[in-house]
Amino acid sequence: MSDPGTNPCSTLIDQHITANRGERSALKYGESRYSFNDLAALTNRAGNVLRDLGVGVDDNVLVLVRPSPAYFAAVFSAMKIGAVPVIEGEGRATTDAAGKFGEVKAIVVDQSRVGEIDSDTTATVLVVGEEAGVHQSFVALLRAGASSLTAVPRDQNATALAILGQHGAKSVSGAELLIPGVFSGHAFADSLKALAAGDTIDINREN
Repeated sequence: MSDPGTNPCSTLIDQHITANRGERSALKYGESRYSFNDLAALTNRAGNVLRDLGVGVDDNVLVLVRPSPAYFAAVFSAMKIGAVPVIEGEGRATTDAAGKFGEVKAIVVDQSRVGEIDSDTTATVLVVGEEAGVHQSFVALLRAGASSLTAVPRDQNATALAILGQHGAKSVSGAELLIPGVFSGHAFADSLKALAAGDTIDINREN
């Protein structure tokens, strides 16, 4: 039987729950703090949302969200269900750039950036904000999502993350993602290192 422990989220989040470190602080966002239990529940809710919308193993999920709890929920939930979160490198990315990497199944986007989404996209668009317009509200769906979710087993050589650049995207495997010094040069790498060690990510909240 395949082991869900091969999923990167098991190392980044679930291991701390199993080791009774769930109440340790995982995210600090302004005055708000999220424990590893909170982050796990948020990730699971988001994963159930994506899965219920038809996102599956190896599907690409484009994340156009500023650093926030919603950002980490989108990225980690995609990983947990075996999909590939596609995040921005230095600077902002576009759906066109993501298209160079492959077809996008879902897009999680800040409300302020909805206008960047091609109106002809076939991807499911989830808006981080209370007002989603013609799209669905990621926030509202998270509130309704189930907080229990089993990680999908992943081959360590399979793509676990993609980072958009000017000329397409760079693939990062599950093995590369979790080896210190191999995955570097991006702010998200520091976040992963902190979580794996059971430390807190201090998110700079911008109004």
